[in-house]
Amino acid sequence: AVIWLVRSSSSIGQRAFNLYVYPKRWMSTQKKRKRPDHSNSTAMADLKKEEKVVENNESRKEEDDDDKKEDEEKVEEEEVGESSAEKTVRAHVFVSGKVQGVFYRNNTVKQAQQRELTGWVRNLADGRVELQAEGTQAKVDSLLTWCKKGPPKARVDDLEVEWIATV
Repeated sequence: AVIWLVRSSSSIGQRAFNLYVYPKRWMSTQKKRKRPDHSNSTAMADLKKEEKVVENNESRKEEDDDDKKEDEEKVEEEEVGESSAEKTVRAHVFVSGKVQGVFYRNNTVKQAQQRELTGWVRNLADGRVELQAEGTQAKVDSLLTWCKKGPPKARVDDLEVEWIATV
């Protein structure tokens, strides 16, 4: 219980204080926050900084190794030439059906990023979605297969694909 002193006036004109006892549930429900213990915080921050430095150094070494491998692969590709599966293609696609307001564009972007494709996607005023995707033939075909199905709430009626020559 919490005790409050409340000032009240009597009929005689004397001022008096009445004692009121309020149950605790009537009081504010805010709990006092514990003050953080800062004694270890600097040590923890230093430890975290050291961990980040170690992680950064390891990731840099991995990136350097990956860069060397990519350079070697590029040299081999230049010598051998591009195969038909690795040839860069571009598809210009119009998707019709219930494809607006069901996260079709957002999911298309995610799917394209997973497949490491470049391009864009946008809604059209007539209710269709237009997209352009560029990458290897296999990856673009994979995206088009997904576009025929779309996200769970979408209903794809038609998929118009126009292949554009790349330089």
